[in-house]
Amino acid sequence: MNLKQIAQRVFSLFSANRIVTPEGNTPHGFRLIGTNGASVNELIKKNEAFEYNTGYVYSCVNKNAMVISASRLRLFAMSSADSKGIRTPHLRLKGEDKARIAAKAVDSRIVGGIELDELFDHPFLDLMREPYEMGTYQQLLANTQTGQELQGDNLWVITFDPRLGTPDSVHSVPIHRVEIVLNKNGSIEHYLVNLGEKKVIVPPKAALHFKMPPSYDYFGTSPLTAASLSTKLFNNTLIYETSLAENSAIPMTLIKYTGGTLSRDDTIQLESDWNSTMRGLRKTGRAKVMDEMFEVEQLALSPRELQFLAGRKMLREDICNVYGVPVTLFTSEANLASAKTAIDIYNLFAIEPRLQTLQQTINTRINEWYPEAGGRLFVVLENQVSLKDEAIRHNLVFTATAQEIITREEARHLLNLGE
Repeated sequence: MNLKQIAQRVFSLFSANRIVTPEGNTPHGFRLIGTNGASVNELIKKNEAFEYNTGYVYSCVNKNAMVISASRLRLFAMSSADSKGIRTPHLRLKGEDKARIAAKAVDSRIVGGIELDELFDHPFLDLMREPYEMGTYQQLLANTQTGQELQGDNLWVITFDPRLGTPDSVHSVPIHRVEIVLNKNGSIEHYLVNLGEKKVIVPPKAALHFKMPPSYDYFGTSPLTAASLSTKLFNNTLIYETSLAENSAIPMTLIKYTGGTLSRDDTIQLESDWNSTMRGLRKTGRAKVMDEMFEVEQLALSPRELQFLAGRKMLREDICNVYGVPVTLFTSEANLASAKTAIDIYNLFAIEPRLQTLQQTINTRINEWYPEAGGRLFVVLENQVSLKDEAIRHNLVFTATAQEIITREEARHLLNLGE
């Protein structure tokens, strides 16, 4: 048996069914965080993921999606020393801008010293400005990232201009509405998109599948899957507290009458008297005179109920950690230094990898959509939050140069402008 036959046999083991659904692609060997490797049947299915987009899950998902959707889309073409082949408006990158793009590049050709030209007028840029009717680039990216955060996947369905053969619309489709039809060798024959009343066949050329790592076989894994146990416990805790407030709410103070039995009218009158005297923000510190026939008892939550409150805070931290969002971004306890550090960590470990995943997926197909570019096109999604830090650093370098703290040559080196 040769290597090709072995590879096909291994592929067939993972794709025994000709149609693969998101629910039939459970991550192999997946274990929930915090269970010490024990198998726990608490995974949230992709088709029910949007039901859990509440509370801190929503806060984390929304924050990630909004930051991602605010990224700037830039289109580049790799060029030789002269750019005679580029006829559209463009700008050749130099200095720090080129160094920053090259530092994040995966394509070895970019790192290898080839010239980079940024394009400002291209059909792909026009498409991204209005990817679908009445839709915007930001909405498309926010929906795409939200799908990945909750379901681990999102599918772009692309329609093409029948005359030009280039993309003319892009639609974001939640993955639970998608089935994958396979060839016998395990490759993708086409996607089957459920539109409710009918199913539409989408060939691979007209689809772009975004997957959150780790991705097993044909589908990705969402942070919600990893946080499913904490999410369900957190939601159950909220339900318990709501029930406690509605059905078993405990008054702060209990007044006992020890002089016998009170009639209903007298009880109502006494309650009204106590409330009018002691309740209300402006009545703090007031005194109430009473005789020996009344006993006052302060009530509090039981230790078990207090444990629920403490447990909810721990579950909140679990959910935020899985999504890569620092808890300090949701609390008022952080000072300026810790908040700044949290944002830096958030950008490094949560936002930048997500942007890289999105742009690399687009770059695998963009040259198929526009073959006339000769395989030279690639896109970059720039994190606008990090660009603000770049501006601050530039100002510091300029100030230090003006005050002769550093030399002109040192400033050029710090700005990657060369000698």
